[in-house]
Amino acid sequence: MYRRTFLAAGITPVLAPFAAAQRLDRKKLLQYHDEHGRVMPVRTVKDWLRRRAEVVSGMQQVMGPLPGPEKRGPLELQTHEETERGSHLLRLISYSAEPGGRVPAYLLIPKRLLASDARAPAILCLHPTDH
Repeated sequence: MYRRTFLAAGITPVLAPFAAAQRLDRKKLLQYHDEHGRVMPVRTVKDWLRRRAEVVSGMQQVMGPLPGPEKRGPLELQTHEETERGSHLLRLISYSAEPGGRVPAYLLIPKRLLASDARAPAILCLHPTDH
């Protein structure tokens, strides 16, 4: 057992540059590895699902596994303040990120969208999920 661990520890640094070379460019999201390890362009939903799986796998190698159902729950959106800001409405909101944990956030809404069902682009600015 000890010998196997020692060999794995000795080989890992040697193979690390090759593993890094296999990673896809994070700025080229429309590429994926096919079943033979070749870099291919994403052309179908199935291709994208393969690329997404690579992204999630890489993320979990760095951050750890994604939380399971025990961490999920209803959003429980609450509005705490609302302020007029010229052509926008600023809302201080909070939502449930996990049982017992709320996340504060600002929501900036163009007034022209409030009275309609129109869709518009959005920007997400990430912040910590707990105090």
